[in-house]
Amino acid sequence: MDPVIFVEVFDHRGRMQRREVVTAFPVRLGRSYRNDVILDDPRVDPEHAELRVAPDGTLVLADLGSVNGIRRTRRGRRRPRIRVKTGTRVWIGGTPVRFCTADQPVAPAVAHATGMFADSGILQRGPGAILAVVAGLTVLAMGEGIGDTGTEANAAATAFGVTIGFGFLLLLWAVVWGLTQRGVVKRFRLLPHLAWVSLVAAALWLVSRLFEYVSFALPHWGWLEGAEGLVMFVGFAGLILGHLALMDRPRGPPRLVMALGIAMALEGMSLALGDFEEASENRTLTINAPVKPVPPALVAGTSIEAWSARMERVRVRVDALAERASTRRRKRDATE
Repeated sequence: MDPVIFVEVFDHRGRMQRREVVTAFPVRLGRSYRNDVILDDPRVDPEHAELRVAPDGTLVLADLGSVNGIRRTRRGRRRPRIRVKTGTRVWIGGTPVRFCTADQPVAPAVAHATGMFADSGILQRGPGAILAVVAGLTVLAMGEGIGDTGTEANAAATAFGVTIGFGFLLLLWAVVWGLTQRGVVKRFRLLPHLAWVSLVAAALWLVSRLFEYVSFALPHWGWLEGAEGLVMFVGFAGLILGHLALMDRPRGPPRLVMALGIAMALEGMSLALGDFEEASENRTLTINAPVKPVPPALVAGTSIEAWSARMERVRVRVDALAERASTRRRKRDATE
């Protein structure tokens, strides 16, 4: 009685395309419609290979004089025949094929992801993801534009520049994660990763501003700086954890461990780079004084005329003090 064999056909990226059940031998594999297993690949001959039962009962895949041959690996050497057992993977032309029996183990079922990271979550849907990107960039642009300039024209220009700059950096970060997902799960998804990093970046910016105000209001609370660093690290680890959740890899506790490891590695690189820049800027004057973290437009100002009048009064007073000191010096010299 011939064995029951399952032929699994993959694409060149490693994604399974289909499974074929084989119950009678020999089995022809090739591109023509006369084959038992049809491989839609231009590098596969019309009649490329044949799976046979050897006299000793084992299975052998034999090349039928094809152009590109059969190989154990993609770039391995051609072989006239390959002995097959359950789990054996071979390359027929440019197509990977695996042979299995019914006893071949399979991975356990994967539970559906829940929340915003699920396939049906808000970050996976186009409108919701686009709204998240717009909201994140708006928070970053408005904050920097209002906080660094005093006029509406300059604020608008700064907000536009910040939007372009932050948008490019966030897009670059999302592309890196999209390519990582492409390599891990064979699926490139850019918009969900861009939406997630936009939301987290905006949230971290708001937290940083909050700590600035609290530090200004309560300067004697020295532990605030350490607390801010810890909160920012937790937020960054949450950012990495969200990207891994969007990829759905890895699952369970290893995902948290990987997120913390990546966050610690990047944080260490950031601290090392900061120490290097601080050491190289040895001519920079550093003033460790609290600065009120408010936009210039909200700070009470004065006109040029009032400022000039005040400076004139200061000059007159300084001249009077100088004249008084000179008179005292002359009197002292006369008595001596």
